[in-house]
Amino acid sequence: MIKNISKVVALIAILVSFESCDFLDIVPENVATIDDAFTRPTEANNFLYSLYAFLPKVNDHLTYPQQWGNDEVVIPWTWYDAYKLVTQPNNVTSPFFDYWGNPSGHAYNYFEGIRQAYIFLDNIEGTPGFTEDQMKTMIGEAKFIIGYLHFLLMRQYGPTILIDHAIELDADAVYYFPHRASLDEVVYFCSSKFDEAYELVPDSRAKIDMGRITKSIVSSIKARMLLYAASPLFNGNPDYSNFVDNEGKHLMPTSYDNEKWKKAIEALETALEDAEAAGITLYRGKNDVVENYRYALVEPWNSELIWGHRQEYYWGWQRHSAPRVIEGGAVTAAGGNGPTLQEVELYYTKNGLPIDEDPDYDYSGRFNIATGDSTIILHRNREPRFYSNIAFDRGIYEINDNEQVMHFRYQEKDGYDGVDRSNYTRSGYLVKKLVHPQTTFTATENTYVDYPWPKVRLAELYLNMAEALNEYAYGTTDKFGHDAVYYLNLIRDRAGIPDVMTSWSVSKSPDKPTNQDGMREIIQMERSIELAFEGHRMWDIRRWKRGAEFAKPAYGLNIEAVNPTSFYRKTKIEDRYFDESKSYLWPISLIELQKNPNLVQNPGYSH
Repeated sequence: MIKNISKVVALIAILVSFESCDFLDIVPENVATIDDAFTRPTEANNFLYSLYAFLPKVNDHLTYPQQWGNDEVVIPWTWYDAYKLVTQPNNVTSPFFDYWGNPSGHAYNYFEGIRQAYIFLDNIEGTPGFTEDQMKTMIGEAKFIIGYLHFLLMRQYGPTILIDHAIELDADAVYYFPHRASLDEVVYFCSSKFDEAYELVPDSRAKIDMGRITKSIVSSIKARMLLYAASPLFNGNPDYSNFVDNEGKHLMPTSYDNEKWKKAIEALETALEDAEAAGITLYRGKNDVVENYRYALVEPWNSELIWGHRQEYYWGWQRHSAPRVIEGGAVTAAGGNGPTLQEVELYYTKNGLPIDEDPDYDYSGRFNIATGDSTIILHRNREPRFYSNIAFDRGIYEINDNEQVMHFRYQEKDGYDGVDRSNYTRSGYLVKKLVHPQTTFTATENTYVDYPWPKVRLAELYLNMAEALNEYAYGTTDKFGHDAVYYLNLIRDRAGIPDVMTSWSVSKSPDKPTNQDGMREIIQMERSIELAFEGHRMWDIRRWKRGAEFAKPAYGLNIEAVNPTSFYRKTKIEDRYFDESKSYLWPISLIELQKNPNLVQNPGYSH
C-alpha cells in the first residue's frame, strides 16, 4: 500500500473536462497525503472523480487528434497539431498527441492515470462513510479506467506496457524498466479488467451521475476493443512479422485468427442486451428525418447515448464549425471546419446508393448547375444524412435557432475574402453535424448549447455487429438470429433510405451485397457515413489497413472564384501525408526509450 506520498497530489489533474452534467462539476482541493485523501468520503470521491480527468477529451482538437486527424475535414489553422499530423511525418523527438510519455505537456498521461487508479484501489477499502454497494461501484469504476486507458494505448501504439499494480518508489528495477506486452496479452489484460468492472458497476445512473461508468458502457467498450483486436491491423498483420522486443519476443500476432471475430460478436451480444435493458434505442425524437439525425447527436442524454463526454471548450467543435461571425475584429465563430470534397461525395443518393453506383444519378455531371437551380447536381437528390451534416453553397445551415442560407463564393459573407487566412472554409463547405441548431453566434449573441459528446451510441454497436458478423463468415447470424444486413437496415431505416438489398438490386453492381468482400465495402461505407465527424474514422482507416486513403490530397471547391462555374470546380487544397510503413502506429518518444532500455520502438521509426 502506498501511503504519505505527497507527490501523488497529482490529484491535480483534476482540471476540468469531466464526463457528466453534474457529478463532476467540481474541482476538489489538493490533499497533502494519500492518507488525507481517504479519511473522509468527500475526499475519496474527489480522488475517484479525478481519475475521469485522465480520460481523453474526445471533443477537444488541441489535445486529441481524432476529429481532425483524418480525411473528413480540412482546416485553415495550420498551427494545430492535428493539421501537422495529416500533412507531415510524426516524429520521435516530440510526437504529436503523445499519451505514452507526455513530454510535450498535454493535459493528461495515460500511464499516470493508470497509476492513480491503482493508488485509489489500494486505499479506498478502508475509507469510512460508504455503503457496500457504493464501495463496489467505485472499485468497478477504477478497474474500468485501468482497462480503458490500456486499450487506448493499444489503439494508438499497438503492444504496450501492462501495469498491474501501483509501482512503489523503492521498487526493483524490473518494475521501472518493463518490456512491452504482446498485443494478445494486452487484449487479455483489458478484457479481464473490463470483466471485473462489469460485475461491480450498476446497470444505470441517476441523472446527477450521468457519464459515470455503467454495465452498458463497460460491455460496449470491451466489444469495441475486441473488434479492433480482430481487425487487419492487429490480427496476423504480415507487416509486423519481425516486430520483436530486445529478447526476441513477437509483439504482434503472426497469424490470422478468425475466431477473434467470434469473440467480438459474443461481446457485442452482451453489449446489445445491456443497452436494451437500459432502455437504449435509436433516437427518433423528431418527425423530420434530417432534423431527427441532427438532434440524435446533440440532444442531451437522449435515448441513443450510451456514454457521453460533456463540457466543450470555448473554442470547441461548434465554434470552429459554425458560419463565421466577426464583429469589431473579435471572432465569435470561425467558420472554418470544412468537409473535404471526398467526404461530400461519400454520402449516398436518395436511393441509398453511392453516387457512382446509382444509375439515376448524374455522376459525370455532378459539378454542373442544373437549369434554374442555384447550386450543383452534387448537392441535390442526396440522402437525409447529407443535408443533416453538410452545409453547402446556397444550401441551408440550421443554426441560431433559424435557417441561414450559405454563400461560400469568393468574398461572399461565408466565403474566403482573400485576406483572413484563419477564419474561412478552405473546401467551400462547413460541417453541421454536432453543432446544435439552437447554438447562437451572431453580432449580438454568443452562446453555444452544451451537450454530451457521443463517446458511444447505439448506432455504433449495430455497425460493429454488422462488421463482426460479416468478417467471421458471410451470412453469419448472432444468437438473436440477426445477420449483418439486419443491423445495417436498422441504421438505414432511421436515416430515411431504402434497405440494403432494395437499394443494391437496382445499382450498377447488383451482386455487391451477395458476397463477403462486397458486403465489407458496404459496411465500411455505411459506418463512415453514419459515424462521420464523431472521431471513429481516424482509427477505423488504420485498423482496416486502408491508410493509403489518408495519403491522398484533400480536395474541395475553388473558393477563390466568384463565377459559379469556376467556383464549382474540383480543386486540390493540400497534399496529405501517410506512410504505410509506419504511420499506422504512433512513435514512442526518444525520451521514453532513453528512460527504459527494455522498450523497443514501433516499426519504421528511428531510435
